[in-house]
Amino acid sequence: DYMSPEQILGVEDIDKRTDVYALAAVTFELLTGRPPYLGANNFEVLYGHKNTPPPDASQLVKGISKHVAEVIIRGLSK
Repeated sequence: DYMSPEQILGVEDIDKRTDVYALAAVTFELLTGRPPYLGANNFEVLYGHKNTPPPDASQLVKGISKHVAEVIIRGLSK
């Protein structure tokens, strides 16, 4: 499950940025084989989405270009 930081906070005025965030999260998982934020429970995963800097996919998987990783990082930015 992917929730943007705005959704986690319960912001009512959610816009297209939430869709960009979700697309970046799904792309990250497609390229790396794991979600962008890991945790022992849902709280830890949500905390990651809200508070942890976006992970660098190029550091996890050889062959992912730095340019692609930067696009994903931008999409996952808070």
